[in-house]
Amino acid sequence: MVIQPYVPRYRLEFFQRLFDSLSDSQIEMSVLSSLPKGEMAARGDSSGLTPWIRTYNLRNLAIGRRHLSLSSAFSHWRSADGVIAPVQGSHLGTWRALWRRGGRRVGLWGHIDNYVSPPNPVDVRLEQWQLRHADHVFSYTPTGSAFAIRQGAESSRVTTVMNTFDTTELTRHLASIGQEEHQAWLSTHSIAPGPVVAYLGALDSTKRIDFLRDALDELWRRRPDVQVLVAGRGSQEHFLDRAAARSQVKLLGNADSRMKAHMSLRSAALISAGRIGLVAVDALAMRLPLIAAPFDFSAPETEYLVEGRDMFTTGPSVTDFTDTVIATADRGVAAFEDRTPSPFPTIDEMVSNFAEGVVEMFEAPPNTRRYRSGR
Repeated sequence: MVIQPYVPRYRLEFFQRLFDSLSDSQIEMSVLSSLPKGEMAARGDSSGLTPWIRTYNLRNLAIGRRHLSLSSAFSHWRSADGVIAPVQGSHLGTWRALWRRGGRRVGLWGHIDNYVSPPNPVDVRLEQWQLRHADHVFSYTPTGSAFAIRQGAESSRVTTVMNTFDTTELTRHLASIGQEEHQAWLSTHSIAPGPVVAYLGALDSTKRIDFLRDALDELWRRRPDVQVLVAGRGSQEHFLDRAAARSQVKLLGNADSRMKAHMSLRSAALISAGRIGLVAVDALAMRLPLIAAPFDFSAPETEYLVEGRDMFTTGPSVTDFTDTVIATADRGVAAFEDRTPSPFPTIDEMVSNFAEGVVEMFEAPPNTRRYRSGR
Protein backbone atom coordinates (compact mmCIF):
# COMPACT_ATOMS: atom_id res chain seq x y z
CA MET A 1 0.00 0.00 0.00
CA VAL A 2 1.39 3.40 -1.04
CA ILE A 3 -0.08 6.41 0.78
CA GLN A 4 -0.28 9.50 -1.44
CA PRO A 5 -1.94 12.79 -0.31
CA TYR A 6 -3.74 12.91 -3.64
CA VAL A 7 -3.07 11.51 -7.11
CA PRO A 8 -2.70 14.18 -9.80
CA ARG A 9 -3.13 13.14 -13.41
CA TYR A 10 0.60 13.22 -14.11
CA ARG A 11 1.11 10.46 -11.48
CA LEU A 12 -1.31 7.98 -13.06
CA GLU A 13 1.10 6.59 -15.62
CA PHE A 14 3.79 6.07 -12.97
CA PHE A 15 1.48 4.20 -10.63
CA GLN A 16 0.00 2.10 -13.44
CA ARG A 17 3.44 1.03 -14.61
CA LEU A 18 4.57 0.40 -11.03
CA PHE A 19 1.46 -1.72 -10.45
CA ASP A 20 2.32 -3.81 -13.53
CA SER A 21 6.01 -4.09 -12.61
CA LEU A 22 5.32 -5.22 -9.05
CA SER A 23 2.72 -7.70 -10.31
CA ASP A 24 5.51 -9.37 -12.28
CA SER A 25 7.32 -9.79 -8.94
CA GLN A 26 4.18 -11.27 -7.34
CA ILE A 27 3.59 -8.11 -5.29
CA GLU A 28 0.08 -6.65 -5.33
CA MET A 29 0.08 -2.86 -5.06
CA SER A 30 -2.65 -0.37 -4.24
CA VAL A 31 -2.58 3.39 -3.66
CA LEU A 32 -4.39 5.07 -0.78
CA SER A 33 -5.27 8.66 -1.61
CA SER A 34 -7.38 11.43 -0.13
CA LEU A 35 -9.38 13.84 -2.26
CA PRO A 36 -7.58 17.18 -2.73
CA LYS A 37 -8.69 20.16 -0.66
CA GLY A 38 -7.93 23.87 -0.64
CA GLU A 39 -5.17 24.98 -2.99
CA MET A 40 -4.63 21.43 -4.25
CA ALA A 41 -8.29 21.09 -5.26
CA ALA A 42 -8.19 24.47 -7.04
CA ARG A 43 -5.50 23.13 -9.39
CA GLY A 44 -8.14 20.94 -11.03
CA ASP A 45 -5.66 18.18 -11.87
CA SER A 46 -6.85 15.33 -9.68
CA SER A 47 -6.97 11.97 -11.42
CA GLY A 48 -10.01 9.78 -11.72
CA LEU A 49 -10.37 6.52 -9.85
CA THR A 50 -8.74 3.30 -10.99
CA PRO A 51 -9.05 -0.25 -9.62
CA TRP A 52 -5.83 0.20 -7.62
CA ILE A 53 -6.68 3.58 -6.00
CA ARG A 54 -8.58 3.65 -2.72
CA THR A 55 -9.75 6.93 -1.20
CA TYR A 56 -10.15 8.07 2.38
CA ASN A 57 -11.18 11.26 4.14
CA LEU A 58 -8.09 13.20 5.20
CA ARG A 59 -8.69 15.41 8.24
CA ASN A 60 -6.16 18.14 9.04
CA LEU A 61 -5.74 20.27 12.14
CA ALA A 62 -4.10 23.66 11.64
CA ILE A 63 -1.81 24.80 14.48
CA GLY A 64 -0.29 28.10 13.46
CA ARG A 65 1.51 27.47 10.18
CA ARG A 66 1.65 23.71 10.76
CA HIS A 67 -0.95 21.16 9.66
CA LEU A 68 -1.38 17.89 11.50
CA SER A 69 -2.80 14.97 9.55
CA LEU A 70 -5.27 13.28 11.88
CA SER A 71 -6.34 10.41 9.61
CA SER A 72 -4.22 7.27 9.74
CA ALA A 73 -6.63 5.34 7.46
CA PHE A 74 -5.42 2.23 9.32
CA SER A 75 -8.46 0.19 8.31
CA HIS A 76 -7.39 0.49 4.66
CA TRP A 77 -3.88 -0.93 5.15
CA ARG A 78 -4.06 -3.02 8.34
CA SER A 79 -3.95 -6.26 6.30
CA ALA A 80 -1.10 -5.12 4.00
CA ASP A 81 2.32 -6.77 4.22
CA GLY A 82 3.93 -3.42 3.59
CA VAL A 83 3.01 0.25 3.60
CA ILE A 84 4.93 3.16 2.07
CA ALA A 85 3.97 6.44 3.76
CA PRO A 86 5.11 10.07 3.53
CA VAL A 87 8.10 11.28 5.51
CA GLN A 88 6.19 13.77 7.64
CA GLY A 89 6.48 14.40 11.35
CA SER A 90 2.86 15.51 11.54
CA HIS A 91 1.34 12.59 9.58
CA LEU A 92 -0.59 10.23 11.87
CA GLY A 93 -0.61 7.47 9.26
CA THR A 94 3.18 7.40 9.14
CA TRP A 95 3.43 7.11 12.91
CA ARG A 96 0.73 4.44 13.07
CA ALA A 97 2.62 2.40 10.50
CA LEU A 98 5.96 2.72 12.30
CA TRP A 99 4.63 2.01 15.79
CA ARG A 100 2.18 -0.79 15.00
CA ARG A 101 4.00 -2.89 12.44
CA GLY A 102 2.90 -6.38 13.41
CA GLY A 103 5.45 -7.85 10.99
CA ARG A 104 4.57 -5.31 8.32
CA ARG A 105 7.39 -3.61 6.38
CA VAL A 106 7.27 0.19 6.44
CA GLY A 107 8.79 2.39 3.77
CA LEU A 108 8.93 6.18 3.60
CA TRP A 109 8.92 8.28 0.45
CA GLY A 110 9.00 11.86 -0.76
CA HIS A 111 11.37 14.81 -0.86
CA ILE A 112 12.96 13.53 2.41
CA ASP A 113 14.72 16.85 3.13
CA ASN A 114 12.93 20.17 3.80
CA TYR A 115 13.06 21.63 0.30
CA VAL A 116 9.69 23.34 0.02
CA SER A 117 9.19 24.96 3.44
CA PRO A 118 11.28 26.29 6.34
CA PRO A 119 12.36 23.42 8.62
CA ASN A 120 10.40 23.19 11.84
CA PRO A 121 12.72 22.00 14.66
CA VAL A 122 10.10 19.61 16.04
CA ASP A 123 9.37 18.10 12.64
CA VAL A 124 13.08 17.78 11.89
CA ARG A 125 13.64 15.62 14.97
CA LEU A 126 10.50 13.55 14.39
CA GLU A 127 11.36 12.93 10.74
CA GLN A 128 14.93 12.00 11.68
CA TRP A 129 13.49 9.28 13.92
CA GLN A 130 11.21 8.12 11.10
CA LEU A 131 14.12 7.86 8.66
CA ARG A 132 16.29 5.92 11.11
CA HIS A 133 13.55 3.40 11.89
CA ALA A 134 11.98 2.76 8.48
CA ASP A 135 12.59 -0.51 6.66
CA HIS A 136 13.26 1.43 3.46
CA VAL A 137 13.43 5.05 2.25
CA PHE A 138 12.41 6.12 -1.26
CA SER A 139 13.88 9.54 -2.06
CA TYR A 140 12.96 11.66 -5.08
CA THR A 141 16.55 12.68 -5.87
CA PRO A 142 20.17 11.95 -4.85
CA THR A 143 20.40 14.86 -2.41
CA GLY A 144 17.37 13.53 -0.54
CA SER A 145 19.02 10.12 -0.32
CA ALA A 146 22.23 11.68 0.99
CA PHE A 147 20.20 13.59 3.58
CA ALA A 148 18.45 10.40 4.76
CA ILE A 149 21.81 8.68 5.23
CA ARG A 150 23.17 11.67 7.18
CA GLN A 151 20.13 11.41 9.45
CA GLY A 152 21.03 7.81 10.24
CA ALA A 153 19.23 5.72 7.61
CA GLU A 154 21.32 2.76 6.46
CA SER A 155 22.50 3.29 2.88
CA SER A 156 21.37 -0.22 1.91
CA ARG A 157 17.85 0.78 2.88
CA VAL A 158 17.71 3.92 0.70
CA THR A 159 16.55 4.06 -2.93
CA THR A 160 16.86 7.11 -5.16
CA VAL A 161 13.69 7.12 -7.24
CA MET A 162 14.58 9.99 -9.67
CA ASN A 163 11.17 11.65 -9.66
CA THR A 164 9.70 12.44 -13.07
CA PHE A 165 6.62 11.90 -15.23
CA ASP A 166 5.93 10.36 -18.63
CA THR A 167 7.21 12.64 -21.42
CA THR A 168 6.76 10.12 -24.25
CA GLU A 169 3.69 11.82 -25.74
CA LEU A 170 5.24 15.27 -25.45
CA THR A 171 8.31 14.13 -27.39
CA ARG A 172 6.12 12.54 -30.04
CA HIS A 173 3.98 15.66 -30.45
CA LEU A 174 7.04 17.90 -30.73
CA ALA A 175 8.21 15.80 -33.66
CA SER A 176 4.83 15.41 -35.37
CA ILE A 177 2.97 18.74 -35.19
CA GLY A 178 2.94 20.33 -38.61
CA GLN A 179 2.95 24.01 -39.52
CA GLU A 180 -0.71 24.04 -40.55
CA GLU A 181 -1.89 22.56 -37.26
CA HIS A 182 0.35 24.88 -35.27
CA GLN A 183 -0.92 27.96 -37.09
CA ALA A 184 -4.50 26.88 -36.41
CA TRP A 185 -3.66 26.50 -32.70
CA LEU A 186 -2.14 30.00 -32.59
CA SER A 187 -5.24 31.41 -34.25
CA THR A 188 -7.60 29.59 -31.87
CA HIS A 189 -5.85 31.16 -28.87
CA SER A 190 -5.41 34.61 -30.49
CA ILE A 191 -1.63 34.47 -30.22
CA ALA A 192 -0.22 37.25 -32.40
CA PRO A 193 3.19 37.50 -34.06
CA GLY A 194 5.94 38.79 -31.78
CA PRO A 195 7.98 37.70 -28.76
CA VAL A 196 6.46 35.02 -26.50
CA VAL A 197 7.39 33.34 -23.21
CA ALA A 198 5.38 30.71 -21.33
CA TYR A 199 4.41 29.75 -17.79
CA LEU A 200 3.50 26.16 -16.93
CA GLY A 201 2.31 25.02 -13.52
CA ALA A 202 -0.09 25.64 -10.66
CA LEU A 203 -1.41 29.14 -10.08
CA ASP A 204 -1.20 29.35 -6.30
CA SER A 205 0.95 30.66 -3.46
CA THR A 206 3.65 28.00 -3.87
CA LYS A 207 4.45 29.51 -7.26
CA ARG A 208 4.44 33.17 -6.07
CA ILE A 209 1.76 34.28 -8.52
CA ASP A 210 1.67 37.67 -6.76
CA PHE A 211 5.28 38.22 -7.87
CA LEU A 212 4.40 37.05 -11.38
CA ARG A 213 1.44 39.47 -11.48
CA ASP A 214 3.71 42.40 -10.55
CA ALA A 215 6.28 41.32 -13.14
CA LEU A 216 3.59 41.19 -15.80
CA ASP A 217 2.51 44.73 -14.91
CA GLU A 218 6.07 45.99 -15.35
CA LEU A 219 6.49 44.00 -18.53
CA TRP A 220 3.33 45.62 -19.90
CA ARG A 221 4.61 49.10 -19.11
CA ARG A 222 7.95 48.44 -20.77
CA ARG A 223 7.18 45.95 -23.53
CA PRO A 224 3.47 45.46 -24.24
CA ASP A 225 4.34 43.42 -27.33
CA VAL A 226 5.65 40.46 -25.26
CA GLN A 227 2.93 37.82 -24.88
CA VAL A 228 2.85 35.27 -22.07
CA LEU A 229 1.20 31.86 -22.49
CA VAL A 230 -0.05 30.55 -19.13
CA ALA A 231 -1.03 26.90 -18.68
CA GLY A 232 -2.31 25.90 -15.25
CA ARG A 233 -5.10 26.44 -12.74
CA GLY A 234 -5.16 27.41 -9.10
CA SER A 235 -6.52 29.52 -6.27
CA GLN A 236 -4.59 32.61 -7.41
CA GLU A 237 -5.58 32.43 -11.07
CA HIS A 238 -7.55 35.66 -10.59
CA PHE A 239 -4.26 37.48 -9.95
CA LEU A 240 -3.73 37.30 -13.71
CA ASP A 241 -7.14 38.69 -14.71
CA ARG A 242 -5.78 42.17 -15.37
CA ALA A 243 -3.04 40.86 -17.67
CA ALA A 244 -5.50 38.57 -19.44
CA ALA A 245 -7.98 41.40 -19.97
CA ARG A 246 -5.36 43.41 -21.88
CA SER A 247 -4.47 40.29 -23.96
CA GLN A 248 -0.92 40.28 -22.61
CA VAL A 249 -1.55 36.86 -21.05
CA LYS A 250 -3.28 33.94 -22.77
CA LEU A 251 -4.87 31.70 -20.13
CA LEU A 252 -4.87 28.18 -21.56
CA GLY A 253 -6.08 26.10 -18.58
CA ASN A 254 -4.39 22.83 -17.64
CA ALA A 255 -2.10 21.63 -20.43
CA ASP A 256 -1.90 18.16 -21.91
CA SER A 257 1.14 16.97 -23.85
CA ARG A 258 -0.10 18.32 -27.18
CA MET A 259 -0.67 21.80 -25.75
CA LYS A 260 2.80 21.74 -24.17
CA ALA A 261 4.23 20.93 -27.59
CA HIS A 262 2.43 23.89 -29.19
CA MET A 263 3.64 26.16 -26.37
CA SER A 264 7.20 24.96 -26.90
CA LEU A 265 7.07 25.64 -30.63
CA ARG A 266 6.03 29.27 -30.06
CA SER A 267 7.90 30.26 -26.87
CA ALA A 268 11.43 31.48 -26.26
CA ALA A 269 11.50 30.24 -22.65
CA LEU A 270 9.51 29.04 -19.66
CA ILE A 271 9.30 31.39 -16.68
CA SER A 272 8.97 30.66 -12.96
CA ALA A 273 8.50 33.05 -10.06
CA GLY A 274 8.28 30.52 -7.22
CA ARG A 275 8.72 26.83 -6.50
CA ILE A 276 10.36 24.80 -9.26
CA GLY A 277 9.31 21.16 -9.18
CA LEU A 278 8.54 18.89 -12.09
CA VAL A 279 8.42 21.91 -14.40
CA ALA A 280 12.17 21.22 -14.52
CA VAL A 281 11.36 18.05 -16.47
CA ASP A 282 8.89 19.98 -18.63
CA ALA A 283 11.58 22.53 -19.50
CA LEU A 284 14.09 19.86 -20.48
CA ALA A 285 11.59 17.82 -22.47
CA MET A 286 10.24 20.95 -24.21
CA ARG A 287 13.85 22.03 -24.90
CA LEU A 288 13.19 25.47 -23.42
CA PRO A 289 15.41 27.36 -20.97
CA LEU A 290 13.79 28.21 -17.64
CA ILE A 291 13.95 31.81 -16.40
CA ALA A 292 13.61 31.65 -12.62
CA ALA A 293 13.34 34.27 -9.91
CA PRO A 294 15.38 33.31 -6.81
CA PHE A 295 13.29 31.26 -4.37
CA ASP A 296 14.44 29.42 -1.26
CA PHE A 297 11.89 26.62 -1.36
CA SER A 298 12.07 24.93 -4.73
CA ALA A 299 11.57 21.17 -4.92
CA PRO A 300 14.54 18.82 -5.48
CA GLU A 301 13.90 18.34 -9.21
CA THR A 302 15.73 21.64 -9.68
CA GLU A 303 18.85 19.45 -9.47
CA TYR A 304 18.15 18.28 -13.01
CA LEU A 305 18.81 21.78 -14.36
CA VAL A 306 22.26 23.25 -15.00
CA GLU A 307 22.50 26.97 -14.30
CA GLY A 308 23.55 28.88 -17.40
CA ARG A 309 22.42 26.15 -19.76
CA ASP A 310 18.98 24.92 -18.70
CA MET A 311 18.10 27.61 -16.17
CA PHE A 312 18.85 31.31 -15.82
CA THR A 313 18.28 32.63 -12.31
CA THR A 314 17.56 36.35 -12.23
CA GLY A 315 18.14 38.93 -9.53
CA PRO A 316 15.56 39.04 -6.73
CA SER A 317 13.47 42.04 -7.80
CA VAL A 318 10.56 42.29 -10.22
CA THR A 319 12.75 44.55 -12.36
CA ASP A 320 15.56 41.97 -12.45
CA PHE A 321 13.14 39.25 -13.48
CA THR A 322 11.51 41.41 -16.13
CA ASP A 323 14.89 42.43 -17.58
CA THR A 324 15.77 38.78 -18.21
CA VAL A 325 12.34 37.94 -19.60
CA ILE A 326 12.62 40.80 -22.12
CA ALA A 327 16.15 39.90 -23.16
CA THR A 328 15.24 36.23 -23.64
CA ALA A 329 11.97 36.94 -25.45
CA ASP A 330 13.80 39.24 -27.86
CA ARG A 331 16.28 36.47 -28.72
CA GLY A 332 13.33 34.50 -30.06
CA VAL A 333 12.30 30.87 -30.37
CA ALA A 334 15.40 29.82 -32.29
CA ALA A 335 17.92 31.29 -29.84
CA PHE A 336 18.48 28.05 -27.88
CA GLU A 337 17.83 25.50 -30.63
CA ASP A 338 21.48 24.50 -30.92
CA ARG A 339 22.01 23.82 -27.22
CA THR A 340 21.86 20.32 -25.74
CA PRO A 341 19.64 20.26 -22.64
CA SER A 342 20.72 18.21 -19.64
CA PRO A 343 19.48 14.61 -19.48
CA PHE A 344 16.50 13.93 -17.26
CA PRO A 345 15.10 10.69 -15.79
CA THR A 346 12.49 8.75 -17.75
CA ILE A 347 9.32 7.24 -16.38
CA ASP A 348 10.74 3.77 -17.08
CA GLU A 349 13.78 4.54 -14.91
CA MET A 350 11.61 5.87 -12.08
CA VAL A 351 9.38 2.78 -12.15
CA SER A 352 12.39 0.44 -12.24
CA ASN A 353 14.08 2.24 -9.32
CA PHE A 354 10.95 2.23 -7.19
CA ALA A 355 10.07 -1.40 -7.94
CA GLU A 356 13.60 -2.56 -7.09
CA GLY A 357 13.37 -0.67 -3.81
CA VAL A 358 10.07 -2.36 -2.93
CA VAL A 359 11.54 -5.80 -3.61
CA GLU A 360 14.59 -4.92 -1.48
CA MET A 361 12.31 -3.70 1.33
CA PHE A 362 10.65 -7.13 1.51
CA GLU A 363 13.81 -9.19 1.00
CA ALA A 364 15.99 -7.39 3.58
CA PRO A 365 15.75 -8.23 7.28
CA PRO A 366 13.41 -5.94 9.25
CA ASN A 367 14.95 -2.76 10.65
CA THR A 368 15.39 -3.88 14.26
CA ARG A 369 16.37 -0.40 15.43
CA ARG A 370 12.76 0.04 16.39
CA TYR A 371 13.24 -2.38 19.29
CA ARG A 372 16.16 -0.52 20.81
CA SER A 373 15.43 2.05 23.49
CA GLY A 374 16.75 5.49 22.65
CA ARG A 375 17.63 4.54 19.05
